[in-house]
Amino acid sequence: MNAVVALSIKNFTEYENSNTLTKNWYERPFNMTISSSQARAARAFLGLSQQEVANATGLEKNDISRLEKGRTVRAEKANRVIDYYKGCLRFTANGGVEPIPDTEVKILSGELGFKEFMNDVYEVARLQGGDICIFNSKPALWYKWLTKEWYEMHALRMQKLGNAINVKIIVQQGEDFLILKSACHRQYPKELYAEKIFYIYGTKLAFLDFSEDQVEIKIFNQSEFADIQREIFGLAWDQSAPINASVEVG
Repeated sequence: MNAVVALSIKNFTEYENSNTLTKNWYERPFNMTISSSQARAARAFLGLSQQEVANATGLEKNDISRLEKGRTVRAEKANRVIDYYKGCLRFTANGGVEPIPDTEVKILSGELGFKEFMNDVYEVARLQGGDICIFNSKPALWYKWLTKEWYEMHALRMQKLGNAINVKIIVQQGEDFLILKSACHRQYPKELYAEKIFYIYGTKLAFLDFSEDQVEIKIFNQSEFADIQREIFGLAWDQSAPINASVEVG
């Protein structure tokens, strides 16, 4: 049996009268019911490391590890992780996870896939406007995979959208080259930086995963998930430092 890593306050009596929990679980400050294996499966489904989930939720890697091992985690922390996953995943009664039925999941890869993704970003920005948030951006990778000329074309069309969009980009502390002049940039502490890049636009959330010879983009089209990510991004943005004026913007 998987260890229960979160308990529902409203179902406390039901759990208290069952034989599935030992008495010392009653004092544990949890408030939802998922198993440790579901916590691991949710993270695996999104292709994230424990550190990346910790960064995205404002927690420590050890908190994610404890949650996935069925150990005590405070309700506030457990809720933050579970809410992060619940935007596009559903925890099933048989101990599994699955995409929310309304969630459209699309996976792209390689140079052509990256260009398709950037074209989608532009079309959503053109039609919907609003905030576009990029976390863990690594500007040089855009030039590597798209070519400088192609990206400059994209940057120009985004710039022409003017005040209809508001682009915020968080890069690693010490980054000395930035792209997209029309965006606002801030830097995140290097020790909290992760490899996965999060891209929030319109009702969509994308995870960009770069390796030496490949790029894979997983796009979730689910407004609730995108909204949750924007809130988390806002917290990271508030804790990020302004970019030095001497840093080059391409």
